Amino acid sequence: MPTPKQVAKNLRRIEKGIPKAAIRSLKRVQKSVVAKSNAKIKELTKLVPKDFKDRIVIKSIKTGGPQIIAKMIYKSFSPNLARKMFKPKMVKGKRDKQGKIIKPGGLKVTIYGKRKLIERAFIGNQGRTAFIRTSRRPKPIISLKGPSSRRQFLNKNKNIMARVWGSTAEERFHIEFTHEYNRLVSAGKKNRQR
Repeated sequence: MPTPKQVAKNLRRIEKGIPKAAIRSLKRVQKSVVAKSNAKIKELTKLVPKDFKDRIVIKSIKTGGPQIIAKMIYKSFSPNLARKMFKPKMVKGKRDKQGKIIKPGGLKVTIYGKRKLIERAFIGNQGRTAFIRTSRRPKPIISLKGPSSRRQFLNKNKNIMARVWGSTAEERFHIEFTHEYNRLVSAGKKNRQR
């Protein structure tokens, strides 16, 4: 049975170790949150994990007073509309006998769940890149980008990715911090046994 003095000493040690335990837990959460939420994000946004996994920058943890802040920055990118995620399909236009356009042609893509026809757009570069003509002439052409990943946070499925990462981070932190706290308490027990 520990004496009141030993109990007070252990409590002080645990109280002192809690901020360090929280920082260690947050560092592990930062590393694991993306991997743990890949499947859910893919299901909800149709983004391929490699499109967002490598674009996350983990910032060093900052401590200021009672607050401990862990940041993860998501770098924006715009995938080309030739990607499978946009379901691109070339559509031929139709003209009447006088040469007037009855049905415009171009590239049909799915953006945010809606099919959209982009006139004067086509797929080139052996199916890898979507382009659009800037005039009626064959050239110049420019690469056709889809909505940026930053806009994925602002589309009709507002904040899906942020919400998934947030809930995953919360779950992971609870697991990691419980583990760290148990280590702190068990370290005190070992010291008493000695």
